[in-house]
Amino acid sequence: MRRSLLVPWLALLGCAAPRPNGATEPGVEVGEPPPTAPRSAQGTPSGDCPPDEPAPPARRRPKGPRPFINVLPHQDVPLTPTTPARDERIGKVTCKAKHEVWRDEQGRLRVCTVAQPATLFGIDVARDAYTHFYEDGRPYQTHLARPHDLTTAKGDTVPCAADLVVLSTSGNLEHCKLARPATFSGVACRKGESVGFHASGALAGAVVDTPVTVAGAELPAGTRLHWFPDGKLAGGWLAEAARLDGVLVRWEFALHPNGRLRAFSLEEPRSIGGHAFEKRAKIELRPDGSLKYAEFEVAHGFMPHGEPWHDTKYVRYDCKNRVLGEYVEHYQADMAPWQFRKK
Repeated sequence: MRRSLLVPWLALLGCAAPRPNGATEPGVEVGEPPPTAPRSAQGTPSGDCPPDEPAPPARRRPKGPRPFINVLPHQDVPLTPTTPARDERIGKVTCKAKHEVWRDEQGRLRVCTVAQPATLFGIDVARDAYTHFYEDGRPYQTHLARPHDLTTAKGDTVPCAADLVVLSTSGNLEHCKLARPATFSGVACRKGESVGFHASGALAGAVVDTPVTVAGAELPAGTRLHWFPDGKLAGGWLAEAARLDGVLVRWEFALHPNGRLRAFSLEEPRSIGGHAFEKRAKIELRPDGSLKYAEFEVAHGFMPHGEPWHDTKYVRYDCKNRVLGEYVEHYQADMAPWQFRKK
């Protein structure tokens, strides 16, 4: 598993429903080498370079089955599933027959598919909505039965469409799809696209409805961007290549709080810190612009029966752009693409 550089909000903004266990969308994946990397690949900082920030500690997951996603963000709650033969009434919620119902250790409902529309804490939940609940029964993630005007922690009113919604423990809006154009923190946000908010209520992610200038490049309306809690731009996703901070990049990118490029995929061959990289190399830089990490393909091909394979090199650098450690990971598919198979 590799670690995606972008905050979970960007992943949530780009999909119609959450991925299993809170996984993020694929994209520019940078940071620590994969867990399978030998210790030598991770390297040791040289004496004239300070150590980089440590990787966050791995979270332990409870044993046993898991529902479609974690019940709470950044928190694992032991849950037990049942599958009722008939619709089951649990408090104010009717859970759908032949669909999993998940309860916590105290027997409280935490996840189920709602068989009938329900109004919970002022939220009209749609029929057949796969819904996650907080301990007090408040919806965490669900689908709205109708458009709602919901409020962020900052007090901004957000026109939400009848679609996926994410709420905080106190009922503040964290994510929804906009029913009409709206402006938050001075950013014009596009109707019909998802918008996300930090716990503070500050804008976390949106699709902009007007052109914006980022790192010296004008990005068109329709670009998906996300922000740090203090309002500084944190990164985004580019459908077309753009030259940010002098570097031609495409797809996901991330910025440091000082506005300089942090991580990106190259859209052209380029030399960085005295090292040559080809198009599609994934790069991570430190706030001062020095190389921190690179990931790129070094070989690829097909096995005799058509199974594709490729070798990817992972390299870490110190603050002087010197190689700290590297290793190559081999991947081979289990079967050939359909066009290679015998009929």
